[in-house]
Amino acid sequence: MPADRHRQRARRCRIGLHGPLVLAATLALCAPPRALAQAAPPHLPAEQLVAHLVSSAEREWRDWGQTTVDARDGHSRLERRGARETDTAWSPDPAQCKPAPRRQRAGGCHHGRPFDAVDRLRRYWVAGLGPDAKPARETAELDRVVREEPWSAVFVSYLMQEVGLSRQAFPSDDTHSNYLRALEASPQFELRQVRDTPLARGDLVCGPRNQSRDPGLLSLQAMRTLEDLRVLRASHCDLVVAVDRRAREAHVIGGNVEDSVAMTRIALTDDGRAIRTLSRPWFVIVRPR
Repeated sequence: MPADRHRQRARRCRIGLHGPLVLAATLALCAPPRALAQAAPPHLPAEQLVAHLVSSAEREWRDWGQTTVDARDGHSRLERRGARETDTAWSPDPAQCKPAPRRQRAGGCHHGRPFDAVDRLRRYWVAGLGPDAKPARETAELDRVVREEPWSAVFVSYLMQEVGLSRQAFPSDDTHSNYLRALEASPQFELRQVRDTPLARGDLVCGPRNQSRDPGLLSLQAMRTLEDLRVLRASHCDLVVAVDRRAREAHVIGGNVEDSVAMTRIALTDDGRAIRTLSRPWFVIVRPR
């Protein structure tokens, strides 16, 4: 701001504006530029946010080769294999590149050149967590996390940044449980329990991970209420991209599923609620508002 404008602002603030009807104008006029810059982030309309999130997730899924998983019966079965997280020059099987039937999501191919999954993971870590995070500042750390660390939460954070949310509206993190706890006070999202809420397109549906890696053993505390977020540690979230109540299933897209960005088919109750299973112990929903 030029010096003469600073002086004009200071002069008007010293003179003051009197009366309750002009209080808001006085506060806006006299607030320093830094205070104005720290105002609450703009609220994105829920319908717009949902449309952009779903579009971004489906684009990433197509780029990774449309890995598809069927988890409707409580077990995870790989139906289609796309790129893996360690691939640097993945190309689809020509047999999978036949034109997809109308209305069918999993089918066809659009890659004009080999896909570099490692490079895409680097983008998730840098853009998802932001320029101040350690992976963006240190090349060695970026190489390490891409090689060693789980990235499903980074994928969600990347989607949120892609659609234009500020880090105040969505607190990007490399751990789902951290951003879930922070979202309890968010004006852009609300938390609901899976057992009480039918799924909707654009929801994040989340649950704890079975760290035992034994599909027959759920060695976790049963998540009963939102209070249990305080003890939630290892967890996973997927974005709901389609809900079919007639077929009693939903399609969800998540990162670090089968070492890829995958679409998973999950089972629903008659009224559209996600069914908690050993492979997908859903617990909480994050819904744009």
